[in-house]
Amino acid sequence: MLLALVLLAMPAFQIYRYAVFASRQGGIEHDSGWYFGTARNLAERGIYASSTNVALSNEPIGRGTGCHNRPTVQDDEGFTYFPAGVTVGPGFIVPEALVLRLFGVGWWQYRLLPLSAMFCLLALLSALAYVRGGYGAVLLLQLWLWALPPLTFNFAYEAYSEHLALLYSLLAVCAYGYAFAAERQRALWVVAGLLLGLAYLTKSLFLISSAAVVLHVGWSIVGSSATRKKACLGLALIAAGFLLPVMAFEIYRFAVLVNRFGLHGYFANTADYMLVFLSGGSGLGSDLQNRLEVARVKLGILKTIGLKIAVLAWPLATGATVFAFRNPQAAKMSLRSRVVGTVLEVCAVKVMLVLTWFTFLTPSIFTRHAWDALILIILLISIALATALRGLLPWRRRSLLAGLVLLLAVGNLTGFDYASTEVSPRLQYERVLRWYEPFYRPLQSLAFSPVFQRDAQQEVVNFLQREVRDEDRIYYLGRFLVAELPPLTGRVFFLMDRYEWDRRTRDGRAFVILGPYQIGDRPWRIPDEASIDRLLTRYEDKIVFQNECYVVIEGPVAGGD
Repeated sequence: MLLALVLLAMPAFQIYRYAVFASRQGGIEHDSGWYFGTARNLAERGIYASSTNVALSNEPIGRGTGCHNRPTVQDDEGFTYFPAGVTVGPGFIVPEALVLRLFGVGWWQYRLLPLSAMFCLLALLSALAYVRGGYGAVLLLQLWLWALPPLTFNFAYEAYSEHLALLYSLLAVCAYGYAFAAERQRALWVVAGLLLGLAYLTKSLFLISSAAVVLHVGWSIVGSSATRKKACLGLALIAAGFLLPVMAFEIYRFAVLVNRFGLHGYFANTADYMLVFLSGGSGLGSDLQNRLEVARVKLGILKTIGLKIAVLAWPLATGATVFAFRNPQAAKMSLRSRVVGTVLEVCAVKVMLVLTWFTFLTPSIFTRHAWDALILIILLISIALATALRGLLPWRRRSLLAGLVLLLAVGNLTGFDYASTEVSPRLQYERVLRWYEPFYRPLQSLAFSPVFQRDAQQEVVNFLQREVRDEDRIYYLGRFLVAELPPLTGRVFFLMDRYEWDRRTRDGRAFVILGPYQIGDRPWRIPDEASIDRLLTRYEDKIVFQNECYVVIEGPVAGGD
């Protein structure tokens, strides 16, 4: 009973903390809305398509003509099929669509899956910490995560899904660890591969999780002749399990696109995916100079988890990854402990792979691309500290007390960044805004997702649902897609540049909408304020709705961005 309370209570309080904040202040964010919109279309219309249309014309297949200069595939109503710009894949979209199908479309229905996934992830991390590090490790882990809400609060209720992908991959590694430690568990090898495939289909960057497992299996093949045969068979079964969901989605994508748009549509959409893969952070589409220019800045990534002085933080993180799973009495350990030991070994490999890739191989400055490694570093450091203390101080109460003291000492020695901490159970909006300042920086902070005000968002949604008729169209300007509103309104939003195409074949009014990136006084407003101010002045007499986050103008607007 005590164990269940310890493992579940803190994650439950954490989720409650985020849910309360989101219910009052957290409107749906831009990218998150893009993903939710795709899930809503799959639930209501049975199509894997986005309601944010980026095409410059009404042609079904646009070859590099969208506002992102990539191919687009759209139907007559403007729904864009399998958009590669929706970088969260079917590992999230499909279960989210099931939630919407079962419970209907609504604000809390959109939040249900992200919040549930975060709770399960926090509980799983606590369980892993307990098995190897005891109550002390659980306490250190949960206190660290509680004190640094910027690390998890954006993911907890939005659709970014790094946390869901990490949950899939950790469950996969647990299945692999049990299959590796136990005998005659071939089904678990397949389950591990299946879950790794789901992690990849959720966020493609989690292919690195599969690489970590493959490296661990490869080490077993090289290092021990006794386990070589089992490891080779296991690797084949993992590959088969991985390909099951990946190939199922690819067959579905091929069938839908060829049936509606022919082979040209399929090839155009595949080209879209390849362009996103090359330019979206993989590092393959950039030169060495671009990568090295930002590597120095990204060496400070551990600041985001409170470890400010890199010269001390990196040895601590590296040492913890080695120490956390090292046990000289491994042969005497229980099956459960051996399984967790294998899990932590794979986690350590994954941390090194992710941080190496993020720091040196990709020009991306989005810290969330290495978010899973940061979470695992906290897990490994917590286990390492608690394990060391438990060996030095066998008395449990003294160990817990010493653990707290040591955590504070380590934090101060490494220059703990207290500006990002918040221990209050209630997150204040004004306090949260300070995490974003400055918003545009060389290395993006983990408070990367703007917090759009829910009341202001609901006001503009009510206006659009009341005033915009079926024959009317809503447009946005340039790259500011205002993608958070289509899933709330159930309408397709179009690029203003295609208005001239639409007016030839359609009647109805045009409404142009500006969003939180363009107006207001929040940290995430774009630096080019003058052009937006000139636009608002020019069309002042056509403004039909305005609040602190949104402006709606009736009639076409010239000027693009």
